[in-house]
Amino acid sequence: MARLSAAAKALGGKVVDVGSNSATLVVDWREDLVGNPESGALMGGVITTMVDNVSAMAYFMATNGTKFPLATLDLRIEHMKPSKHGKPLHVRSECHKVGRQVAFFRATAWHPEDPDDVVATGSGTFMVSDMDPTLSALRPQ
Repeated sequence: MARLSAAAKALGGKVVDVGSNSATLVVDWREDLVGNPESGALMGGVITTMVDNVSAMAYFMATNGTKFPLATLDLRIEHMKPSKHGKPLHVRSECHKVGRQVAFFRATAWHPEDPDDVVATGSGTFMVSDMDPTLSALRPQ
């Protein structure tokens, strides 16, 4: 099973669903994550971090855990509206194409009480590898 990054853990992200080529995370609203004190909307960086992390998890699921995302090559976030004060935010990504060296994903962020009311969408690519990058540092030189 794919793991949350340190950044996603620090934001309080939790895995709520995984599929054959997808994953969904939730981040609860916290005052220290607010970017606009007047509206209480989450910082854009919170959404970006969660999209990046859940997309890596979706890729990991799409490859049955046999390949690993090494680096985010491209990440585009379209912020459509501010998140709601006090409401958790769900972020789901689907890996829709896996190539030899690059994987492609799409993501959506929304509040669970109104899944059709999208807060942000994202898309991007990962550089990928057959080798677990956390293990390569352990190999003797």
